[in-house]
Amino acid sequence: MYNRTLSMTSSSHTSPNNGPNIGKLSGILLVSAGILIIVTVTIVWFSIRTTPTELQSLNVEYKKPPINIPLPLSAAPNDNVTPQVIDKESSKTAVTVISSEESVPPIKPEITLENEQSEVETEVENFSKLLEGYGNDSFLKNIAPKSWSDHDWLLPNDINDQLDNFDDFNLDLIDKSDITVELISGLPEKISIPILGLTAPVENLEVVEKDGRKVYETPKNLVGRIPSSPEESDSFKGWYFGHLESPIKGEGNVFHDLPEIAEHLLNGNKVLISLEKSGKQLVYQATQSEVVHESELKLYDPGNEKIVLVTCSNRPLYDHRQLVTATLVGQIQ
Repeated sequence: MYNRTLSMTSSSHTSPNNGPNIGKLSGILLVSAGILIIVTVTIVWFSIRTTPTELQSLNVEYKKPPINIPLPLSAAPNDNVTPQVIDKESSKTAVTVISSEESVPPIKPEITLENEQSEVETEVENFSKLLEGYGNDSFLKNIAPKSWSDHDWLLPNDINDQLDNFDDFNLDLIDKSDITVELISGLPEKISIPILGLTAPVENLEVVEKDGRKVYETPKNLVGRIPSSPEESDSFKGWYFGHLESPIKGEGNVFHDLPEIAEHLLNGNKVLISLEKSGKQLVYQATQSEVVHESELKLYDPGNEKIVLVTCSNRPLYDHRQLVTATLVGQIQ
């Protein structure tokens, strides 16, 4: 009895001491977990955020005319004109040197067959290295073609490669004066941007009610079209929306690579966009990329010859919109 009472007394004395220790330990763990979460969120924030410089780089305008506008003819070179060869030695100022010694012509080194063969082998070897480098991807990347008069031929995604991605390729260029309401009539069912490797379905976005007001629904794993005006629900012209990414809602990232268009335009690359429906395929060329705050985005009528692609920008806030404007340049028959 005495032992039982003693044990009960001792346990009653020790339990109050253990309570504060457990509380302190729990508090330390909670604080540590909070600090770890804050540090993790901060690291993720700065690793994925869009810098002001990156945001500004999306404002680009294509400096060349679209492919449906013929370039002015340049003067052809005159093949009958014989190029003048300037003798460097004769062009130098003559200087008379008075010397008491008799002028002696310089002795040329004896050229043997072995030396001549060695020089030829060296030239062949250097030329072979040049050809090897010419077909090397790293060689093409290191030599920037921007300084050449026309660098498009060097690009892996040149206009011909883009057009080859279109089925039954037979592009007829269209002048702006030939663009009619009948030509752009019909609702596109598919969009393709070969230079980005993008192909996605297209659907009209419906008007839904949200928080007591009517708004357009968000595009879910597709490109959603909003007409320029309510009367033009069945037309190629309009605004085409797609998610850059949708980590929370899970609605896809069909326009994930759309920011790359700005760099292509800056480098002078042709960016072609195809809109297609049954029996009709129109080809547009991107001419401008710009970024605006979401509060400044206003839909307007870009005209019968233009379309506008829209996606979110400025990670992770996504409070800006990138607008890519494209002009109708042709039709694939």
